Amino acid sequence: MMRNILIITILTFIITACDKEIELSELDDKITVEGWIDEGGHPIVMLTQAVHVDHTARSLSDLSDYIVKWAKVTVSDGEHSEILTGKFNKKYYPPYIYTTGNMTGKAGKTYSLTVEYQNHTLTASTTIPPRVDIDTAFAMPSADTSSFGIKIIFNDNHSTRDYYKTFSNCDSTSNMYLSTIMQTIDDRNANSNTIENTIYRGRFLDSDYKPGFTRGEVVMVKLCHIDSVSYAIWKDYENSLSFSRNALLRYNNNITSNIIGGLGYWCGYGATVKMVEVR
Repeated sequence: MMRNILIITILTFIITACDKEIELSELDDKITVEGWIDEGGHPIVMLTQAVHVDHTARSLSDLSDYIVKWAKVTVSDGEHSEILTGKFNKKYYPPYIYTTGNMTGKAGKTYSLTVEYQNHTLTASTTIPPRVDIDTAFAMPSADTSSFGIKIIFNDNHSTRDYYKTFSNCDSTSNMYLSTIMQTIDDRNANSNTIENTIYRGRFLDSDYKPGFTRGEVVMVKLCHIDSVSYAIWKDYENSLSFSRNALLRYNNNITSNIIGGLGYWCGYGATVKMVEVR
């Protein structure tokens, strides 16, 4: 779903390594999960081994060596279970996923994940809240009109406690959605049932990152209704990105994980996708 497997993996290890109570050697045998299931979609799971944090520079090709290809990955919806098939897929990065076409996400259901690999057993569970439609999405020019944000507007049921996360995809050759900056939403912080947010480009491992979208780009915006556990995970992830860039603030909190026996996340998304052409 997102080009976040390396981001989540690397940041999790770096942030964990900053905790004085955890030795780097403890990370050597960890498995990181990045997994999700959309309402109306099939489960997607990507697995990597922990990258030991040191002063050695690593290229992306080196990181691909940490993909876990021979795990047994099972997803259950409480009524039946499916063993996911591992396969190469260049529309994801790293280009190896576990998935199945025999299970489709349904709102209100709880989905359990089990990963078995060598001496590891990892488990997690998540729920899929009902999707919330994006009512309006359009490009908003910056002050100098050289770049754009995308404003989205959607209606929220303020009688219940709800959480949302947005992602974006500007690459038509990829199925990966990037986490948009500072867009993990708790509706208790909204002033009305109508929520308006302006989103910007998600960050991958690009050194020349620019948050604004450019004229002519076609952007797929994904709004996900998420549960409280998924909210905590993505909120921690956003905080790690924000505070780690501040030289005056040392951020050494571990990113929340719902993976028992490993690192990473397994999230259910009530997802809605909207296409916006930046004009």
